[in-house]
Amino acid sequence: MVATPVLTRAVVGLQAHPVTVECHIAAGLPRTTIVGLAEGAVKESRDRINSALRTCGFHFPRGHVIVNLAPSHLTKSGSSYDLPIALAILCASDQIEIREAATTEFVGELGLFGEIRRINGLLSCALACQKAHHALYLPKANELEASLIKQGKLRIAGHLLELCAHLNGKPQSAVQAPKSEPVARHRQRQSTYEQILGQSAAKRASLIAAAGSHHLLMVGPPGTGKALLAKGLAEFLPPLTDQQMLEVAAVYSAAGISRPDTYTGRECIGAPWRIVFRRAAALSRICYRSFARAARERRGSYFSGPLQGALSVPVSARCRHEPMPSRAHLLGNKLPLRTQPGAALPKSDLWPTARSHRLAS
Repeated sequence: MVATPVLTRAVVGLQAHPVTVECHIAAGLPRTTIVGLAEGAVKESRDRINSALRTCGFHFPRGHVIVNLAPSHLTKSGSSYDLPIALAILCASDQIEIREAATTEFVGELGLFGEIRRINGLLSCALACQKAHHALYLPKANELEASLIKQGKLRIAGHLLELCAHLNGKPQSAVQAPKSEPVARHRQRQSTYEQILGQSAAKRASLIAAAGSHHLLMVGPPGTGKALLAKGLAEFLPPLTDQQMLEVAAVYSAAGISRPDTYTGRECIGAPWRIVFRRAAALSRICYRSFARAARERRGSYFSGPLQGALSVPVSARCRHEPMPSRAHLLGNKLPLRTQPGAALPKSDLWPTARSHRLAS
């Protein structure tokens, strides 16, 4: 038997690519095969789906159940495919029917007793569905994230039975749209620059870097306030707009990090800020994988910490990748070189190359 395919999304970074879940029940020994470049977490969904369907009163098909995740060249990872795979199996066995399946998508992890659990990267999926004018069914645990989307056909469900009853057209279904919460645009916080005495030149340099979206390299001995100046630079950045707040929240959603101030949409405190541990390896501060962590501070500031050892890394290693993959300010400090007083900083010690990089605001 061949059923209507079920649509879902594969989150890769901040992009949510469309994925089609196809199911075919063939004759043979009872087993379930998942193909389409699925990783371990996706293949383990066979046992979760089997237990969830049986505990919810559905009949798991006997025979060879083949599930295809198309396109096959795209790697599928995570547990967000549990719900669409389960619905595809139910459609293939004629137990439910999905109306308007061509414009309806599903994401969610299934528990052993049918509960639909939270997933990572929901905002990326919701924004992609909003752009494609598709409806999206998502876990109830992600309701706060979904409340950031003001427009779009979003529906939340907490259990597989509730979702199937809604798809079958039963009245008084528990599936409903997420409740939108008002967003407070500002929050008062203590100013960092009021704690800095003097340093007028450094303050002006931070102001210019914030206004022009420039990187900044601070040179000075420990204890002169370089980290405090970097932390105060976020005060010069303007408050996040609705679109910029969605960008920041989408990064945290993809990383699976709960940030109550901007992630849940309850209040917006402005541009984020992050500092690297001072004993981090030199190469880890420069390579692309390290800056991928800094992408969480999109639209904010990223303070790299001491660069004494980082500047000794060959230029080829520093220039192997783009300086910053996100729209953020790169701030770094460096201990003074053992040179004569008033000596100029060598050209090879600039970060990360001899030329400066200006990021789009």
